[in-house]
Amino acid sequence: MFAISSPASGEALEDFLASEKKATRFGDRAAVIVIPEGFNQCLLHRMMEDGPSSSANCSLAIYVNEGSAASGMATSIIDQILAGVERDLLTRMGRFQEQKAIPTETLWVGSSGTEVRYVDFLLPGIVLMGFFVNGLFGVPGSILFARDKRVLRRYWVTPLTVTHYLAGFSVGHLMLCLVQFAILLLLGRFAFGATVTFCQPMSIFLLLLAAITFLAFGFFVASVAKTANTGMAIGNILNMPMMFLGGLFFPVAGLPLVLRAIVYVNPLTYLAKGLRVSLGTEAGTLSVSMIAVPLAWIAVCVAVASWRLSWDVER
Repeated sequence: MFAISSPASGEALEDFLASEKKATRFGDRAAVIVIPEGFNQCLLHRMMEDGPSSSANCSLAIYVNEGSAASGMATSIIDQILAGVERDLLTRMGRFQEQKAIPTETLWVGSSGTEVRYVDFLLPGIVLMGFFVNGLFGVPGSILFARDKRVLRRYWVTPLTVTHYLAGFSVGHLMLCLVQFAILLLLGRFAFGATVTFCQPMSIFLLLLAAITFLAFGFFVASVAKTANTGMAIGNILNMPMMFLGGLFFPVAGLPLVLRAIVYVNPLTYLAKGLRVSLGTEAGTLSVSMIAVPLAWIAVCVAVASWRLSWDVER
Protein backbone atom coordinates (compact mmCIF):
# COMPACT_ATOMS: atom_id res chain seq x y z
CA MET A 1 0.00 0.00 0.00
CA PHE A 2 2.85 2.38 0.85
CA ALA A 3 6.23 2.75 -0.83
CA ILE A 4 9.17 4.69 0.61
CA SER A 5 10.97 6.81 -1.98
CA SER A 6 14.03 9.00 -1.59
CA PRO A 7 15.96 11.29 -3.94
CA ALA A 8 18.51 9.74 -6.23
CA SER A 9 22.16 10.40 -5.64
CA GLY A 10 22.87 14.03 -6.40
CA GLU A 11 19.19 14.93 -6.92
CA ALA A 12 18.01 18.06 -5.17
CA LEU A 13 15.21 17.66 -2.63
CA GLU A 14 13.14 20.36 -4.30
CA ASP A 15 13.37 18.65 -7.70
CA PHE A 16 12.49 15.26 -6.19
CA LEU A 17 9.45 16.66 -4.38
CA ALA A 18 8.35 18.52 -7.53
CA SER A 19 8.44 15.29 -9.54
CA GLU A 20 6.39 13.47 -6.87
CA LYS A 21 3.83 16.29 -6.85
CA LYS A 22 3.59 16.06 -10.63
CA ALA A 23 3.04 12.30 -10.41
CA THR A 24 0.21 12.92 -7.93
CA ARG A 25 -1.32 15.57 -10.16
CA PHE A 26 -1.35 13.20 -13.16
CA GLY A 27 -2.74 10.27 -11.16
CA ASP A 28 0.44 8.16 -10.92
CA ARG A 29 0.39 8.55 -7.13
CA ALA A 30 -2.69 8.44 -4.93
CA ALA A 31 -0.98 10.61 -2.31
CA VAL A 32 2.50 11.67 -1.23
CA ILE A 33 3.49 11.90 2.44
CA VAL A 34 6.63 13.93 3.13
CA ILE A 35 8.38 12.83 6.35
CA PRO A 36 10.88 15.56 7.31
CA GLU A 37 14.34 14.90 8.63
CA GLY A 38 14.40 14.52 12.42
CA PHE A 39 10.76 13.46 12.61
CA ASN A 40 11.46 10.43 14.83
CA GLN A 41 13.63 12.46 17.21
CA CYS A 42 10.91 15.08 17.47
CA LEU A 43 8.33 12.48 18.46
CA LEU A 44 10.68 10.94 21.01
CA HIS A 45 11.40 14.36 22.46
CA ARG A 46 7.70 15.06 22.83
CA MET A 47 7.16 11.74 24.53
CA MET A 48 10.10 12.06 26.90
CA GLU A 49 10.09 15.78 27.62
CA ASP A 50 6.39 16.51 27.27
CA GLY A 51 6.94 19.45 24.99
CA PRO A 52 7.61 20.37 21.37
CA SER A 53 11.13 20.24 20.03
CA SER A 54 12.56 23.49 18.75
CA SER A 55 15.27 21.82 16.62
CA ALA A 56 13.14 19.29 14.72
CA ASN A 57 10.08 19.39 12.51
CA CYS A 58 7.16 17.30 13.80
CA SER A 59 4.73 18.05 10.99
CA LEU A 60 3.86 15.81 8.05
CA ALA A 61 3.03 17.24 4.64
CA ILE A 62 0.47 15.25 2.64
CA TYR A 63 -0.09 16.03 -1.04
CA VAL A 64 -3.26 14.74 -2.69
CA ASN A 65 -5.20 15.32 -5.88
CA GLU A 66 -8.61 16.77 -5.06
CA GLY A 67 -10.16 15.48 -8.29
CA SER A 68 -8.94 11.90 -7.88
CA ALA A 69 -11.06 9.19 -6.26
CA ALA A 70 -7.88 7.30 -5.38
CA SER A 71 -6.59 10.34 -3.50
CA GLY A 72 -9.85 10.53 -1.56
CA MET A 73 -9.53 6.90 -0.51
CA ALA A 74 -5.85 7.38 0.34
CA THR A 75 -6.67 10.40 2.50
CA SER A 76 -9.21 8.39 4.48
CA ILE A 77 -6.70 5.57 5.00
CA ILE A 78 -3.96 8.00 6.09
CA ASP A 79 -6.31 9.69 8.56
CA GLN A 80 -7.17 6.35 10.15
CA ILE A 81 -3.51 5.34 10.39
CA LEU A 82 -2.48 8.66 11.94
CA ALA A 83 -5.35 8.38 14.44
CA GLY A 84 -4.07 4.94 15.41
CA VAL A 85 -0.49 6.21 15.75
CA GLU A 86 -1.66 9.14 17.88
CA ARG A 87 -3.56 6.78 20.17
CA ASP A 88 -0.51 4.54 20.49
CA LEU A 89 1.71 7.52 21.35
CA LEU A 90 -0.75 8.78 23.95
CA THR A 91 -0.87 5.30 25.47
CA ARG A 92 2.93 5.15 25.74
CA MET A 93 3.01 8.61 27.31
CA GLY A 94 0.41 7.55 29.88
CA ARG A 95 -2.11 10.12 28.70
CA PHE A 96 -4.60 7.78 27.09
CA GLN A 97 -7.30 6.54 29.44
CA GLU A 98 -8.69 3.31 28.08
CA GLN A 99 -11.68 3.32 30.41
CA LYS A 100 -12.88 6.65 28.97
CA ALA A 101 -12.55 5.59 25.35
CA ILE A 102 -15.74 4.85 23.43
CA PRO A 103 -15.71 1.12 22.66
CA THR A 104 -16.28 0.13 19.05
CA GLU A 105 -16.89 -3.23 17.41
CA THR A 106 -16.97 -3.98 13.69
CA LEU A 107 -19.55 -6.51 12.59
CA TRP A 108 -20.35 -7.60 9.05
CA VAL A 109 -23.96 -7.58 8.04
CA GLY A 110 -25.22 -9.52 5.04
CA SER A 111 -25.14 -13.07 3.87
CA SER A 112 -21.39 -13.55 3.43
CA GLY A 113 -20.23 -12.74 6.96
CA THR A 114 -16.89 -11.55 5.57
CA GLU A 115 -15.63 -8.67 3.50
CA VAL A 116 -16.49 -9.00 -0.18
CA ARG A 117 -13.57 -8.34 -2.49
CA TYR A 118 -14.22 -5.80 -5.23
CA VAL A 119 -13.29 -8.29 -7.98
CA ASP A 120 -16.02 -10.64 -6.71
CA PHE A 121 -18.48 -7.75 -6.73
CA LEU A 122 -17.37 -6.62 -10.20
CA LEU A 123 -17.23 -9.97 -12.03
CA PRO A 124 -21.03 -10.55 -12.18
CA GLY A 125 -21.45 -7.02 -13.54
CA ILE A 126 -18.81 -7.60 -16.23
CA VAL A 127 -20.55 -10.84 -17.27
CA LEU A 128 -23.87 -9.01 -17.59
CA MET A 129 -22.13 -6.22 -19.51
CA GLY A 130 -20.92 -8.79 -22.06
CA PHE A 131 -24.43 -10.18 -22.46
CA PHE A 132 -25.88 -6.68 -22.77
CA VAL A 133 -23.42 -5.44 -25.39
CA ASN A 134 -23.87 -8.63 -27.39
CA GLY A 135 -27.64 -8.18 -27.38
CA LEU A 136 -27.62 -4.43 -27.97
CA PHE A 137 -25.15 -4.41 -30.88
CA GLY A 138 -24.75 -7.99 -32.09
CA VAL A 139 -28.43 -8.90 -32.53
CA PRO A 140 -29.72 -5.81 -34.38
CA GLY A 141 -26.45 -5.46 -36.27
CA SER A 142 -26.64 -8.99 -37.67
CA ILE A 143 -30.32 -8.68 -38.65
CA LEU A 144 -30.19 -5.17 -40.08
CA PHE A 145 -26.96 -5.60 -42.04
CA ALA A 146 -28.25 -8.90 -43.46
CA ARG A 147 -31.48 -7.16 -44.46
CA ASP A 148 -29.75 -4.13 -45.97
CA LYS A 149 -27.39 -6.35 -47.98
CA ARG A 150 -30.41 -8.42 -49.14
CA VAL A 151 -29.00 -11.55 -47.55
CA LEU A 152 -32.31 -12.28 -45.81
CA ARG A 153 -34.09 -12.13 -49.18
CA ARG A 154 -31.94 -15.05 -50.31
CA TYR A 155 -32.87 -16.97 -47.18
CA TRP A 156 -36.58 -16.63 -47.87
CA VAL A 157 -36.36 -18.29 -51.29
CA THR A 158 -35.17 -21.44 -49.51
CA PRO A 159 -37.33 -23.72 -47.31
CA LEU A 160 -36.06 -21.72 -44.31
CA THR A 161 -38.91 -20.00 -42.47
CA VAL A 162 -38.78 -16.94 -40.24
CA THR A 163 -39.51 -19.11 -37.20
CA HIS A 164 -36.60 -21.43 -37.98
CA TYR A 165 -34.34 -18.44 -38.64
CA LEU A 166 -35.23 -16.86 -35.28
CA ALA A 167 -34.77 -20.16 -33.45
CA GLY A 168 -31.32 -20.67 -34.94
CA PHE A 169 -30.40 -17.04 -34.36
CA SER A 170 -31.45 -17.28 -30.70
CA VAL A 171 -29.47 -20.47 -30.13
CA GLY A 172 -26.41 -18.83 -31.69
CA HIS A 173 -26.83 -15.81 -29.42
CA LEU A 174 -27.07 -18.01 -26.31
CA MET A 175 -23.98 -19.99 -27.37
CA LEU A 176 -22.04 -16.75 -27.83
CA CYS A 177 -23.13 -15.63 -24.34
CA LEU A 178 -21.91 -18.97 -22.97
CA VAL A 179 -18.50 -18.48 -24.60
CA GLN A 180 -18.30 -14.93 -23.22
CA PHE A 181 -19.21 -16.17 -19.77
CA ALA A 182 -16.55 -18.91 -19.84
CA ILE A 183 -13.80 -16.51 -20.97
CA LEU A 184 -14.69 -13.85 -18.40
CA LEU A 185 -14.95 -16.42 -15.61
CA LEU A 186 -11.55 -17.90 -16.41
CA LEU A 187 -10.00 -14.44 -16.72
CA GLY A 188 -11.51 -13.27 -13.44
CA ARG A 189 -10.49 -16.40 -11.56
CA PHE A 190 -6.94 -16.89 -12.82
CA ALA A 191 -5.90 -13.32 -13.67
CA PHE A 192 -7.57 -11.41 -10.83
CA GLY A 193 -8.18 -14.08 -8.19
CA ALA A 194 -11.99 -13.98 -8.16
CA THR A 195 -13.52 -16.59 -5.88
CA VAL A 196 -17.23 -16.17 -6.66
CA THR A 197 -18.99 -19.39 -7.73
CA PHE A 198 -21.74 -19.31 -10.35
CA CYS A 199 -22.68 -23.00 -10.01
CA GLN A 200 -25.94 -22.29 -8.20
CA PRO A 201 -29.45 -22.87 -9.58
CA MET A 202 -30.66 -19.30 -9.06
CA SER A 203 -27.46 -17.80 -10.49
CA ILE A 204 -27.69 -19.98 -13.59
CA PHE A 205 -31.36 -19.06 -14.01
CA LEU A 206 -30.60 -15.33 -13.75
CA LEU A 207 -27.76 -15.61 -16.28
CA LEU A 208 -30.10 -17.37 -18.72
CA LEU A 209 -32.79 -14.77 -18.04
CA ALA A 210 -30.27 -11.98 -18.72
CA ALA A 211 -29.21 -13.53 -22.04
CA ILE A 212 -32.84 -13.88 -23.18
CA THR A 213 -33.70 -10.35 -21.99
CA PHE A 214 -30.93 -8.75 -24.04
CA LEU A 215 -31.75 -10.97 -27.02
CA ALA A 216 -35.29 -9.58 -26.93
CA PHE A 217 -33.90 -6.07 -26.45
CA GLY A 218 -31.81 -6.54 -29.59
CA PHE A 219 -34.92 -7.55 -31.53
CA PHE A 220 -36.61 -4.41 -30.21
CA VAL A 221 -33.79 -2.17 -31.49
CA ALA A 222 -33.86 -3.95 -34.85
CA SER A 223 -37.59 -3.34 -35.12
CA VAL A 224 -37.28 0.37 -34.34
CA ALA A 225 -34.34 1.10 -36.65
CA LYS A 226 -34.89 1.24 -40.40
CA THR A 227 -31.23 0.75 -41.35
CA ALA A 228 -28.17 -0.88 -39.82
CA ASN A 229 -26.52 2.49 -39.19
CA THR A 230 -29.60 3.71 -37.36
CA GLY A 231 -29.56 0.57 -35.22
CA MET A 232 -25.94 1.15 -34.25
CA ALA A 233 -26.72 4.78 -33.42
CA ILE A 234 -29.61 3.74 -31.16
CA GLY A 235 -27.33 1.19 -29.48
CA ASN A 236 -24.67 3.80 -28.82
CA ILE A 237 -27.25 6.15 -27.30
CA LEU A 238 -28.59 3.47 -24.94
CA ASN A 239 -25.33 1.72 -24.12
CA MET A 240 -23.59 3.97 -21.61
CA PRO A 241 -26.64 5.25 -19.67
CA MET A 242 -28.04 1.76 -19.18
CA MET A 243 -24.70 0.25 -18.16
CA PHE A 244 -23.62 2.94 -15.72
CA LEU A 245 -27.10 3.37 -14.26
CA GLY A 246 -27.59 -0.38 -13.91
CA GLY A 247 -25.18 -0.93 -11.03
CA LEU A 248 -22.78 -3.10 -13.05
CA PHE A 249 -19.62 -1.45 -11.76
CA PHE A 250 -20.64 0.27 -8.53
CA PRO A 251 -23.76 0.61 -6.37
CA VAL A 252 -26.27 3.17 -7.64
CA ALA A 253 -27.76 4.88 -4.61
CA GLY A 254 -28.49 8.48 -3.71
CA LEU A 255 -28.88 9.58 -7.33
CA PRO A 256 -31.10 12.51 -8.39
CA LEU A 257 -34.73 11.72 -9.10
CA VAL A 258 -34.36 11.85 -12.90
CA LEU A 259 -31.51 9.34 -12.85
CA ARG A 260 -33.31 7.16 -10.32
CA ALA A 261 -36.20 6.86 -12.76
CA ILE A 262 -33.80 5.32 -15.30
CA VAL A 263 -32.42 3.01 -12.61
CA TYR A 264 -35.89 1.75 -11.69
CA VAL A 265 -36.90 0.85 -15.26
CA ASN A 266 -33.49 -0.52 -16.26
CA PRO A 267 -33.51 -4.34 -16.45
CA LEU A 268 -29.77 -4.35 -15.74
CA THR A 269 -30.47 -2.95 -12.27
CA TYR A 270 -32.59 -5.93 -11.25
CA LEU A 271 -30.45 -8.55 -12.98
CA ALA A 272 -27.23 -7.24 -11.42
CA LYS A 273 -28.80 -7.01 -7.97
CA GLY A 274 -30.38 -10.45 -8.20
CA LEU A 275 -27.23 -12.11 -9.51
CA ARG A 276 -25.06 -10.62 -6.78
CA VAL A 277 -27.54 -11.52 -4.06
CA SER A 278 -27.71 -15.10 -5.33
CA LEU A 279 -23.89 -15.26 -5.32
CA GLY A 280 -23.58 -13.75 -1.84
CA THR A 281 -21.55 -10.75 -2.99
CA GLU A 282 -24.24 -8.26 -2.04
CA ALA A 283 -26.51 -8.07 0.98
CA GLY A 284 -30.23 -8.46 0.54
CA THR A 285 -32.81 -11.01 -0.48
CA LEU A 286 -34.16 -12.06 -3.84
CA SER A 287 -37.40 -10.29 -4.69
CA VAL A 288 -40.09 -10.82 -7.30
CA SER A 289 -39.09 -7.62 -9.12
CA MET A 290 -35.66 -9.05 -9.94
CA ILE A 291 -37.40 -11.56 -12.20
CA ALA A 292 -40.64 -9.75 -13.04
CA VAL A 293 -39.02 -6.62 -14.53
CA PRO A 294 -36.77 -8.53 -16.99
CA LEU A 295 -39.74 -10.72 -17.95
CA ALA A 296 -41.80 -7.59 -18.58
CA TRP A 297 -39.05 -6.24 -20.83
CA ILE A 298 -38.98 -9.54 -22.74
CA ALA A 299 -42.76 -9.40 -23.27
CA VAL A 300 -42.75 -5.76 -24.43
CA CYS A 301 -39.73 -6.19 -26.74
CA VAL A 302 -41.10 -9.36 -28.34
CA ALA A 303 -44.50 -7.73 -28.85
CA VAL A 304 -43.00 -4.63 -30.51
CA ALA A 305 -40.59 -6.69 -32.60
CA SER A 306 -43.33 -9.02 -33.86
CA TRP A 307 -45.38 -5.98 -34.87
CA ARG A 308 -42.75 -3.69 -36.40
CA LEU A 309 -39.78 -5.81 -37.46
CA SER A 310 -39.47 -5.93 -41.25
CA TRP A 311 -37.56 -8.85 -42.73
CA ASP A 312 -37.02 -7.40 -46.20
CA VAL A 313 -35.49 -4.13 -47.31
CA GLU A 314 -37.89 -1.58 -48.76
CA ARG A 315 -37.68 -1.09 -52.47
